[in-house]
Amino acid sequence: METEKLKVLTYRWHCAHQYELWKLGFQVELWHKPGVTMNWDYASRPMPGNAKLVTPEQAAATRYDLVILHFDENILVPHKARGALGLNWGAAFKELRRRPEPKVAICHGTPLTVGSFDIRHSGPVVVDERDRQDLVDLLGAIPVVCNSHAAMRQWGFRNGFVIWHGIDPNEFPYQAPKRPEVLITCSDMHARPWYQGYFFAREVARGLPVHLIGRDPERKFAPVTLPAGPDRFSQYVKAIGEYLIFMNPTLLSPMPRSRIEAAMTGACIVTTNHHDEDMWIKQGVNGYYTNDASEMREMITDLLEHPDKAMQIGRTGSNDFASLFHVNRYLDDWKELLHREVFN
Repeated sequence: METEKLKVLTYRWHCAHQYELWKLGFQVELWHKPGVTMNWDYASRPMPGNAKLVTPEQAAATRYDLVILHFDENILVPHKARGALGLNWGAAFKELRRRPEPKVAICHGTPLTVGSFDIRHSGPVVVDERDRQDLVDLLGAIPVVCNSHAAMRQWGFRNGFVIWHGIDPNEFPYQAPKRPEVLITCSDMHARPWYQGYFFAREVARGLPVHLIGRDPERKFAPVTLPAGPDRFSQYVKAIGEYLIFMNPTLLSPMPRSRIEAAMTGACIVTTNHHDEDMWIKQGVNGYYTNDASEMREMITDLLEHPDKAMQIGRTGSNDFASLFHVNRYLDDWKELLHREVFN
């Protein structure tokens, strides 16, 4: 099976993830219907040359070798997002799932929790079991790839697999010197407070020099503003490489890509431990993890007081993670999965 010869149908989802996956050389066509599917996010990544948009009519008249379904926990119940997602959120997924070609699905989230999109929800964080089971049943025997082992366990897909992210370290080079400050990147912490660890982050960051790339209507963090337009990606890489410490507060997000990107640039990673972190972080050697906000605050305070220590840990992490999360390993994992589960 030569992936370069495959003709693949999918739709725009997580551009950074798709950007790496399509390095397999697929001929990719993106099912695109204005008002239903999203446009390509050029500020996130350039669209690879082996991809193009097609209309639903063009896709209906074409036979493909493979259909790739992207989804998250909201795909069947976008109305539960309290207006944060359009009601067409699952339309492309449902349309392409009905096609006759071989399929593989990629899960970009974890099971929906009660009150996930409600900042007034006081907890506890409990999985909506009916929604989880509905999605598991709908996917059936389709191979489903999760970003973390923890997410795979939480979902319980019948034919599930784990492939950790892959990134080209040449696109996220080591940077020095560093600003003695902390960076968080979360697209919209306020809209998805439990998923993104908003309350945890507020507790850790109190009084510390914490900056945020993302939306924060309550202005609890110092904003980092990136320019719009085609230069945004290079400015993003430059920005995450400037900070001494990268803090990841997420509770439910499986293996955030931005954390790995920051680590490759040499930021010292301080993260929660909900999605495999203890499988790849050596505590105090190439990063830190804890689920205790007070302990994370102490870790970050110590690193800010000892920037040379943070620099050394960041340098070690940059070397370790550039190997572990290298795009070539990621692509090899995908080739093996497709050969064994789809084209055997």
